[in-house]
Amino acid sequence: MTFQQFVGDPVFRQRYWARNHIGWRHMDAARPNAGHRAVAALERSGTVVASSPRTSTCCTRRREAVE
Repeated sequence: MTFQQFVGDPVFRQRYWARNHIGWRHMDAARPNAGHRAVAALERSGTVVASSPRTSTCCTRRREAVE
């Protein structure tokens, strides 16, 4: 969905928020896995200076817990 679709059509907004609501339950249940722990270890060692998780808004708490 583009920004123009979101702001220009109430049907698109309704679909966006409905999908967001359904998907949040899945994202809220997500936990760090071996890949997250590996990236955190690389950051601690200085090999990786910074990383940006794709779903940063919902994973920040859990990512910090791994570090």
